[in-house]
Amino acid sequence: MIDFALKQGGKFQLPYQFCDDRGVGQSLEGITLTSQLRGAKGNLIATLDVIVVDELLGLYLIDYPHSTLDWPDGKCYFDIKESAASYGPLLTDTFSLLIERAETRL
Repeated sequence: MIDFALKQGGKFQLPYQFCDDRGVGQSLEGITLTSQLRGAKGNLIATLDVIVVDELLGLYLIDYPHSTLDWPDGKCYFDIKESAASYGPLLTDTFSLLIERAETRL
């Protein structure tokens, strides 16, 4: 599991790369990418955008373009679903995201 932290109200963006078993970047041609952030009990917190940065190198950005101020504090989880007609869906490792409470809300 890969761990991250984010303060409520902070910008959520995470660069990632679609790689083979050797860690070499692979083309995203024909691949559909989706991701959701869920709480510890599986409740949906946000559907995350997946933006392709470089299709040939397999680079993409997991993004939430809205405010995170209302995200609940505590630990949440997400992964990336990589789907292709030739092999069906695969899931990446699970990421944990510790959302830290924003104390100042001016």
